[in-house]
Amino acid sequence: MQSRLGALNENWFKVSAIDYAKLTAGFEITGNDDVDYYATRTYFRNVKFLERATALQLANIQNPKIKWETTNRFNVALALNMFHNRLRSEPKSSMPRPTIS
Repeated sequence: MQSRLGALNENWFKVSAIDYAKLTAGFEITGNDDVDYYATRTYFRNVKFLERATALQLANIQNPKIKWETTNRFNVALALNMFHNRLRSEPKSSMPRPTIS
């Protein structure tokens, strides 16, 4: 979710040296969806031995503690054009916080 405020369009913002001002803030939640389905399951596989017989062999032991990883991130940016557009500044900041959900 992002939100933006164009300060020059507001009646309360009257600074003659600033030609353009924009404040942007946002919050996002992203995650890793590349968790293999079989990583959380116990399963067997078919193996052949002595060229005649087949058997089942334990291929994976379940791990029920595997969970989705998510990252919460807060973004802030301030864009400024000043002194008749001779000076431009657009610093951005991002503060990630990984969590397991």
